[in-house]
Amino acid sequence: MKKIFSIVAAALVAFSFVSCNNEQTGSSFFKLTVSNIEATTVDVEVVPADTTVYYGATLFYGDDFAKYGADTLAADYAAQLATLAQKYGASALIQHGYILQGKLSSPAEGLSPKTEYALIAFQLNVNGDVVTLGKEISYKTFKTKDIEIKGEVDLGVLQGGGFEDYRSEDGSYIAYATDMATYDVTFNIYDDDFSGDYTEADLETSEYSFIWTKDMNVADPLLIVKAELKNVPGNGNNANLSGWAIATDGIKYKFSFDYPTVEAAAAPKKAAAKNALKPATLKVVRK
Repeated sequence: MKKIFSIVAAALVAFSFVSCNNEQTGSSFFKLTVSNIEATTVDVEVVPADTTVYYGATLFYGDDFAKYGADTLAADYAAQLATLAQKYGASALIQHGYILQGKLSSPAEGLSPKTEYALIAFQLNVNGDVVTLGKEISYKTFKTKDIEIKGEVDLGVLQGGGFEDYRSEDGSYIAYATDMATYDVTFNIYDDDFSGDYTEADLETSEYSFIWTKDMNVADPLLIVKAELKNVPGNGNNANLSGWAIATDGIKYKFSFDYPTVEAAAAPKKAAAKNALKPATLKVVRK
């Protein structure tokens, strides 16, 4: 659940968001460039004035930016990096690209169409494995284009429901339906129960929410970029997920499937390495 922010402060920040869209604000220490903005992708460049300084850079949803502001979001993400540094070591975070130095030039994929985002870059102080937020914070806002819906496919009632629980780790779980040979419909949902209505803003869309069918003629699943889902608990340890999702191919897929709400013992996990330290990619961080 997202924290409640001061209504007055939120209104002021929201006004700033609208009036400063596509303009860099905050510290001038970082030069931020957002280019090639499409419905689901964008190219980002961050250039610090001092290339020896450590820093972090990531994307946030525009509604989180409007509610909390750049300082709070940067502080929260810096705290996450500090926790990772204590677990893996700051040098590992530098090696894997979580803590940055020098110029960053990177694409961001799996974004939601027609959605406002904020790119925030912030200085980090690194002393051994202790990581703290520095004084330099810069941010730039932008809005993705709308996606062109090219068609609609009704997948019907799917079988092979499964469940993976990560609520104690990052507040999410994975619900999916697959028969491996013809389809794999998977959603990583940020919620603590199995009842509610969700959109793409409630999903991890950069990696663990995707659709694949044998008719796509592609080997890899396509990321979800837009969705309207309904989660309804059943009798016992099961629930039903239904609705539609648009993948990066521009097709609107309709579906419904039942899934258990308890993990199957010893079953292989889609996100077995979810908490492993992998090379960082520029992704959207939620508050």
